[in-house]
Amino acid sequence: MSDGFSKLSPVLSDDFTGNTANNLESCAKVVAVDKDIVWLEPDIASGCAGCSHSAGCLSALTKKTPAESRRFSLPNDHDFILGEQVIVATSAHLLVKTALFSYGMPLLTLLVFAIFAKYSLGFGDGLAALASLLGLAVGFACVWLGNRYFTKRSGNSLQFVRRVAG
Repeated sequence: MSDGFSKLSPVLSDDFTGNTANNLESCAKVVAVDKDIVWLEPDIASGCAGCSHSAGCLSALTKKTPAESRRFSLPNDHDFILGEQVIVATSAHLLVKTALFSYGMPLLTLLVFAIFAKYSLGFGDGLAALASLLGLAVGFACVWLGNRYFTKRSGNSLQFVRRVAG
């Protein structure tokens, strides 16, 4: 094993200032400036440079969603200018937790509902499949409610990093 690999920390930190190596950065454009809040839209092209497979990938679907639904806000404490490009960051640890919750909860409820229907209630395969679809719907509802709760509780998880020169 190389010495460089053994020095890597196995724990991802939520701290922006203390551990910037684990932050994920993205470009965003200032689309509205209020007195205390600035509204930004992520630059989708920064995550997908338009490869040859872009017509069939999920990024192509993301680009077709309304821009207003992708907007997010930050405190206007850096005198942002309408139309400027900025770099924002979030912690990798938070992204991993969010992805595990968002993908894991529907999968977990799907499996629990299917197993419960099949083995505890004695349903046949067809009814167990319907129960698994109900479990999937319950899982998506849990994700929706959980995201609303955690967003209100934790506030904004994005941090302003720097302006893009240009």
